Amino acid sequence: MTKRLAQTLATLHRLHLFDILAPFSPTLAGTIPLGVDIESSDADIICFVRDFQVFRTVVLQQFSRQKDFAVQEVEIKGVPSFIASFSTCHADGSPLCIEIFAQAVPVWEQDAVRHYWTEQRLLWLGNDDDRQAIQDYKRQGMKTEPAFAHHFCLSGEPYSVLLQLFSASDDELRVFHNDVHGRYLFRDHSE
Repeated sequence: MTKRLAQTLATLHRLHLFDILAPFSPTLAGTIPLGVDIESSDADIICFVRDFQVFRTVVLQQFSRQKDFAVQEVEIKGVPSFIASFSTCHADGSPLCIEIFAQAVPVWEQDAVRHYWTEQRLLWLGNDDDRQAIQDYKRQGMKTEPAFAHHFCLSGEPYSVLLQLFSASDDELRVFHNDVHGRYLFRDHSE
């Protein structure tokens, strides 16, 4: 576990975030648990919501007094989504931004978690050089999914390709490690 992940978990527990959001299956995903975070990375909490009004009320009651608190309700790929964000500090005073993302879709079926799981598997099958390369791309301004696509030479739209790889076997994912500096054209194996 990285120092940043340990700090983040301690801060989330201090805020009782997992307890407060327990009815909504809160799941920490994104760059911090992947260990590819950079200084500006936020903590992404993914939730499953059946009733947006109830969720909105809980989030407003519990977190609206936090610094930089903001909410937005948007549609992503036609799916209603609720996003709340705010800033806090770790015990050592260093800043942490938290983003709570919710859809009426079970957590493990949401794109953000599927991206996270695919990225985690790519890293588990690789080594620390892969992790460092992703961080370097992120420091250059790339978003996480494009950084993974670039590093592992994934052809196509990064977000879609990572979703396609969600159900790939470890052997299929190892292809990207075996030829990380070459070119590999991802093909839809269902054809």
